[in-house]
Amino acid sequence: MSASLDYILTADTRLLETRTRTAMFEFQFESSDRLSVDVSDNYELLLEPFEIGPGIFLPMGGYGFADAGLSYAFGQQRSLSGTVSVRRGQFWSGDSTVVDIRQGRIEVTPQLSVEPSASLNWVDLPQGEFTTHLGRVRVTTPSVHACSSAGSSSTTQAPTSSVRTSGCVGSIRRAANCSLCTPRTAIRMS
Repeated sequence: MSASLDYILTADTRLLETRTRTAMFEFQFESSDRLSVDVSDNYELLLEPFEIGPGIFLPMGGYGFADAGLSYAFGQQRSLSGTVSVRRGQFWSGDSTVVDIRQGRIEVTPQLSVEPSASLNWVDLPQGEFTTHLGRVRVTTPSVHACSSAGSSSTTQAPTSSVRTSGCVGSIRRAANCSLCTPRTAIRMS
């Protein structure tokens, strides 16, 4: 069991700006899998209106809200590992549900792994409701790393995406300066 408290005051007026109280219970199994349950009680002070989504503004004021989460982490020794979590509760002046898959890793071969993550968010506020869906896939080999991200929002109806690749090509010396590779995994080009 663990607990935490964050208590932040504004610098100029010394008003309570942010308070987060969290309690977490975690159970670790012999397989190294972990089951976690947490509850959180939050307070946020908005000194000016805040655009939480396109066209959706939270008015200034103080907001108290609480939520709870459940997560299961599969041990790293598995060929399929990662954490799956669900969080439900109050969110600002409304409610939210979040489903996350993070720190995922699928070992295709000893030289190739795929690391997916996703976050699905449903938010319902008096000012409006919206959803956001974000996903990321990272493919890793000893010398090349590729990452692709995609997302969508119900308020914009426009999906977003990006692709980023990196790898070490060139001399061993150049590869030694690359944070993603070591000299033994570099591709030598003359």
